[in-house]
Amino acid sequence: MPRHILLVWLSLHEIIFTFSGTEHQKIDWVGIHEKICADLMSLRKPAPFIVSTDERKKKKEEIQDKNVDMVSLTQLIGQKLLFQGKPEEAVPAALQCLKFTADAYGLASVELVSPYLILAESSIGLGRLNQAETYLAQAQWTILKTQHECSNGIRSQLHRKLGLLYAAKGDYELALESLAKDMMHKRQKLRKCYMPSKNIVNNASLRMEQTRLSIIQLDQIPKFDYI
Repeated sequence: MPRHILLVWLSLHEIIFTFSGTEHQKIDWVGIHEKICADLMSLRKPAPFIVSTDERKKKKEEIQDKNVDMVSLTQLIGQKLLFQGKPEEAVPAALQCLKFTADAYGLASVELVSPYLILAESSIGLGRLNQAETYLAQAQWTILKTQHECSNGIRSQLHRKLGLLYAAKGDYELALESLAKDMMHKRQKLRKCYMPSKNIVNNASLRMEQTRLSIIQLDQIPKFDYI
């Protein structure tokens, strides 16, 4: 089994043993399962036997769409809990996000980076720096394997989390270096967003110039006085 797929597999199985105690189960329920319980039941319900190929295809597409929706929902919940200063509650949401992402996009997809980053930031907030380092290493490995699909926005987020980790460890030189890379990728992202706007401005300027020339040409048409 390739290393990156093995790491994803181990992360998915962490869902089972990380929240085995009563207190952890309570955190798990409050953090995520209370919000996705109904959707989980529909996804985990045994699939009925379907003879028709078209119906099987339709059912498969429905499950895929549901998994994609759950990726967005669990990611949003995890990020919201982090923003609210609840890293412990964000962990189960991020783990569920990782599971749904693997189901929806596969074990070698760039989409896995986002739940890894939520898990890393949660671990930093909980003081579990070694665990945070492991999650960030998994995110880096995923980005390395999916370079052609990885946006500057994702790279920016990775270096920001690395900066937080190094700062928490007291390694401020590496923290500054990571945050500088964060800003570099952020500028590249903004530059790409700016280019279409620049084209729009150029097109608008061209239209204004064409209008101005048309007005000049109209002024040059001989005027006749009618009696």
